Amino acid sequence: MRYALIAAACLALLFGCRNRGAPPADGVETAAKPPPARPVADPKAEMLGAWTVDVERLPEQENFKAMPEQQRTLALEMARNLLASMTVRFEPHSYSITTAGKTVGGTWRVVTQRGGTLELELSEAPEGEGDPVIERMTLQVDSRGLLMIAAEDEALPLRRKAEEPAPAEAPAE
Repeated sequence: MRYALIAAACLALLFGCRNRGAPPADGVETAAKPPPARPVADPKAEMLGAWTVDVERLPEQENFKAMPEQQRTLALEMARNLLASMTVRFEPHSYSITTAGKTVGGTWRVVTQRGGTLELELSEAPEGEGDPVIERMTLQVDSRGLLMIAAEDEALPLRRKAEEPAPAEAPAE
């Protein structure tokens, strides 16, 4: 599915040059401890809305932690520049992912739920004729936002996107 390609491409840019198992350059972990995640009352309701990549939570990802400090700094800067415009929107039973001016979307349904972890089945209609493309994705929902995991990809943390205000109507003459 295109979602997997988009997320994989973004993550490959960030983590493609990783050096697994390398300690931080100064030997000390420099990332600030994030606030603790708290469960939400209704994960399915909480996931609805517009989301963007939470660049500040990227350092929590395992591949990111394994990078040398200089590489982590570069990867964070790349993420700020490349992923800042990405929007993931969940509506009741439909989703869309917009990045680089291109939007893909389809429908979703919950396959299983364990607490704040939802396993979703995403279905995207093909551009031409044919069967829909179906993919499973794990979505962890908590007070910090969403953690989107597709197949074997690294998790992509998301934070709620501030909605742009609707344009003001022109005054009546």
